This record gives sequence, structure tokens and C-alpha cells, in this order.
Amino acid sequence: MIQPELQADHKIVLKTSSSLSKVELTKELTPLLAHLNQALNNYKITFEIKVEARKSEEYVYGVKDKYEYLKKINPDIEVLKKEFDLDL
Repeated sequence: MIQPELQADHKIVLKTSSSLSKVELTKELTPLLAHLNQALNNYKITFEIKVEARKSEEYVYGVKDKYEYLKKINPDIEVLKKEFDLDL
């Protein structure tokens, strides 16, 4: 889950990556909201839950894959490889 965002009109936005998490959050919001209302003496607080898909992360396993990944990040690695005559 991402850090909650406080928006105008006492609205708190919660972002999650799956609809299952949204269902679980919805179940827990009623007691949480009751506690916040009483503790903060603010009965205008509302929650909104948004489901946002995340990018799949790229995993790098092999030596050549790691080298190509680092070369994408910093092309100067190729210069180092040639200068020191390094092999993969």
C-alpha cells in the first residue's frame, strides 16, 4: 500500500494494488473511522479506496542480463569494459 493522501474536505485516499486488498480495507474502515472521529473530534472524515495496477518489476538473474541492465542505466560501463578488457 502507498502512503495515504489527505485531500480537501477531510477526505483520506488510500491506494492499493488489488481488489482483494480493497475489500479487506473496507472491512476495517468502520471501526477505524469511528476511532478517528472520536479521537480527533472530527466527524467529517471520509475515506476513498482506489485500486491502481502496479508495473511489474524486471528481475535480472544472469551475468549478461545484469550487464545489459546496468548498461541501460549507465552507458559508460561499456567504456570501462573496453578500457580494462573485461569479459562477461
